Amino acid sequence: MYYREPKGSVDRKKLEHLFNRYKDPHEPDKMTVDGIVRFLDDLGLSPESKLVLIIAWKFKAVAQCEFTRDEFMNGMSELG
Repeated sequence: MYYREPKGSVDRKKLEHLFNRYKDPHEPDKMTVDGIVRFLDDLGLSPESKLVLIIAWKFKAVAQCEFTRDEFMNGMSELG
């Protein structure tokens, strides 16, 4: 039997603030290439890292090189 530790609650306001740091100024509900590169840089990751693909997978990103607000918020919430 597999037991998974319950996740603590995530502060959605903090996630919203985090998303707003990286969102596209012309498309406020999307984080596009420039924002993603800044996000990855803040995480200490290279855009070429395989971990970037894992993040996109966990966020359930539909399009390459962008995260919607919902993808980011739900993905980060799931990661805890």
